[in-house]
Amino acid sequence: FKNMYYIDLKYFAPKDSKSLMLDSTKSIPKSKISQMYIRRFKESGRSKNVPIQYVRLNSRILQDFLGVGKEALLFSSSGIEEYVHTPKDTFENISKEQLQKQGQVVLDTIVKISRLKQ
Repeated sequence: FKNMYYIDLKYFAPKDSKSLMLDSTKSIPKSKISQMYIRRFKESGRSKNVPIQYVRLNSRILQDFLGVGKEALLFSSSGIEEYVHTPKDTFENISKEQLQKQGQVVLDTIVKISRLKQ
């Protein structure tokens, strides 16, 4: 594939996180590759019993993709708003269980995509 996607896991798996969030607003709606990525992500979430929420994330990262012909899919964990850039943003407030489950969903998605014919 000639598309490039950036996966940012810096705000991931706080203790009360129950789902993964996906922002696909910067992907081309009719892009077969983007739709395939989203489909694989949903499949991975279902297989690990991790709900997926479709959201619009405000991220400076998205600015890097504007006007350069690249698409972006952003992944994040629910519940991060309470922690990011606050005194609660510590290792102690990361859920090992959620980090394993949610991280596995993202990893499984990457593996599934990498095995597809290119």
